[in-house]
Amino acid sequence: MRRVPTSILLLAAAVALAAGCSPPADRAAKQRVLLRWEDRRLADADSLSAFLRDGDAHVRLAAMRAAGRIGRTGVLTELIAGLTDASPTIRAAAAEALGLVGDASAAGPLIGALAGNGPEVRRSVLFALARVRNDGAALMTVARDGTRDEAALAWNALRDRAADADTTALADAIRGGLERPEVDVLWRVLRCAEKVPVPSLAADVAPFAHHLDAQVRVHACRALAALGGPTAFAGLVAGGEDPGRFTQRDRARIDISRLRGFGRLGAAALRDSADAQPLVGQLGEGARSPNPHVARTALEAMAEVAADAPLPVEARLRDSLLPVWRLRLLQVAQTGCAPSVTEPVVRAAAVRACVALRGAGVQDLPFWPALAADTHPLVQEAVWDALVRHALDPDQIAARCGDLATAPPRLQLVALEALPAALDRIRQESHTPEAKARAGEAVESALRRAALGHDPYASASACGLLGGYPSARNLGVLSRAWARADGLAGVDVRRGVLQALTTFAADTSFAVPDSLRARTVALLEQGFDHDRLQVRSEARAAAAALMMTAPALIPSEASLLETMPAAVRDPGQTTAALPDKAPRLLCTTPRGTFTIALETGAAPRTCASFVQLTREGFFAGGTFHRVVPDFVIQGGDPGGTGWGGPGYTLRSEWSSRPFLRGTVGIAHSGKDTEGSQFFVCLSPQPHLDGRYTVFGRVVEGMEVAERVQPDDQFTLSIIE
Repeated sequence: MRRVPTSILLLAAAVALAAGCSPPADRAAKQRVLLRWEDRRLADADSLSAFLRDGDAHVRLAAMRAAGRIGRTGVLTELIAGLTDASPTIRAAAAEALGLVGDASAAGPLIGALAGNGPEVRRSVLFALARVRNDGAALMTVARDGTRDEAALAWNALRDRAADADTTALADAIRGGLERPEVDVLWRVLRCAEKVPVPSLAADVAPFAHHLDAQVRVHACRALAALGGPTAFAGLVAGGEDPGRFTQRDRARIDISRLRGFGRLGAAALRDSADAQPLVGQLGEGARSPNPHVARTALEAMAEVAADAPLPVEARLRDSLLPVWRLRLLQVAQTGCAPSVTEPVVRAAAVRACVALRGAGVQDLPFWPALAADTHPLVQEAVWDALVRHALDPDQIAARCGDLATAPPRLQLVALEALPAALDRIRQESHTPEAKARAGEAVESALRRAALGHDPYASASACGLLGGYPSARNLGVLSRAWARADGLAGVDVRRGVLQALTTFAADTSFAVPDSLRARTVALLEQGFDHDRLQVRSEARAAAAALMMTAPALIPSEASLLETMPAAVRDPGQTTAALPDKAPRLLCTTPRGTFTIALETGAAPRTCASFVQLTREGFFAGGTFHRVVPDFVIQGGDPGGTGWGGPGYTLRSEWSSRPFLRGTVGIAHSGKDTEGSQFFVCLSPQPHLDGRYTVFGRVVEGMEVAERVQPDDQFTLSIIE
């Protein structure tokens, strides 16, 4: 064993005494209390305040972390005081906690903490300033003058705070930032440029679309897509040069970002005939890619371009009247529909592209019967969705609404989202008033049936969508759906009801009838007292919008938070903590396996839950229901819809740990709503930092994770 010099031991003891220590038993008891408070999301402000001022540095550190995750504002004074603690570790923890709490009053003290502190503390301060409202001036200074690592973090924060900053000053800062040589800084500057609505920035960004680094090129293309205009379009075209310079993976990432840009800018480019041919050529080349992520993205871009450039009325049933660009894209898109295309996600994207490009006439094309008979769920859902959104007439829409009750759950969710879009289209087309009315009544009836149906996830979706159709009848349905909502799934239903009520209020022609006023007010008051913060907050928003409750009787956000009841752990959820050396998880897919190492130090409860669920076989035969190229793959919902979970929720264990390529996080629909749905990042995603729980990382087989496609099955197992 390596000897430690006596002088070092004495120095360590002196440091510990200076920081303040408690007897081990006393310290452990306090730490257990803090862990219990953190888990229950309930901490008496005075007691937590005392722990934040405790003489033992270890207790103060645990209290800082608990305060950030609990998220109460009652201890802001103590957290701000922690920025001047004798221990830099505690100063960093105080900054991180202030970021997680997110109160704007902490901005000034955090900015002050940028001076006189070392890198550890400054990193935490920059993380916090991404989450706390501020004007970005201090961040711009760090972005200009800071080290590479600090400038990178400052640009991450500036992207999050772009709406609060002076637009002209931020645009100038971006131009200056693009002069820095460090790649890690450059791509983050370009990420920020996406959020700054200054079209002239396109000229500054365009040269980076053919930068030698793939990550820089990817984000230059994304920024150009957001900035728009002829210069941006030309930059996207240039981004496809020298394809042989990059690896296949990097080439695919660049192509995906460019193709998404063409989808956003394509309709505008088509107004200039000089740009039509490059657009058609780029999208056609992408759709023929052997990489399914690239092919899918190109086909999705075709559908987006077609939707932004509506089909001429005279061309809906005659090919010869179609614009040439539509004909050429349609020819390419048809090849993606062939049964020989092995990836269902590509066939599904091709369906949507063909229908968007050709409209109702697509059903008369030779390839359509075979496509309509495709039995894969992704393709069936795409056929239903695309026809309803782009092609079917009012009576056909009404017939589809009647069939919805017997549709599979996943198809029903897709259909519910498509019906309002279809109704908007029909109302703009030249149908008779009677036909439009029939379609409108059919859509609303379908939403009402789903809102009161047995599937809570379809009910939640339908309730939210009913907000677009304010009426006394629909308000009555929402009230009944609220009363029927039960259990964890009922939380989503109630949130859908409240979101609909808020949308109702935006329609000045609608007034709640006297017969429903008392019931609606009672519903809102029940929302104020709900045990989920998201329901409370949305009830407050609905009450403020409807103006049926006296302002003095609408609780403040702070009051709603401070009066939350303690969170109760589900009996089926493990209480065990994992050892530092936790088991690894093996994810087996049809495309190979990848291994996840758990981050027990960052998310002990999340890791323990995932190990328990894996041992119980919960993840045997699951599906990756969501795959976004160059972003994430996501699975863990037993129903495969993206709505489900294990029957309980976990507490958020957010931290400043970054989301990098291979980071494994857990999905949520608001703080403390995590369950079993996890995602793997396919590339760095700084905007997720501090907003999602990091609980693992892929340590082997990342190339397998990058090949995963929607609906791929998987099984998690334990590697001891």
